[in-house]
Amino acid sequence: AVVSTQSTGKNQGNMNDDEWRFLLTGGVGLDNPNPNPYTWLPSKAWDEFTRLTELNTSFKGLRQHVAANEAGWKKLYDSTEPLDETLPDKWETSVTQFQKMMIIRCLRPDK
Repeated sequence: AVVSTQSTGKNQGNMNDDEWRFLLTGGVGLDNPNPNPYTWLPSKAWDEFTRLTELNTSFKGLRQHVAANEAGWKKLYDSTEPLDETLPDKWETSVTQFQKMMIIRCLRPDK
């Protein structure tokens, strides 16, 4: 099913290889010079937001938005069904469904 999803997404232009690798791995962990803004946010999640922000232009400003909009991101983090939640502000409409899964993966790798 995962391979089918990847093939379908790539054929429809909804994902690229870098996005696929990020969804699977969370990106390559390097030192993050940006301090985690919240005590409730795991360092691993913050590091992944930082890497995702730098992945491509679709995610430009994501890290800064997370840091400046605690309530919306905390609601998503606390949700029992984060995939059913609306992403805060512009992120709900500016990313594809696949990219939304990437964002959720940063906050909730268990989902």
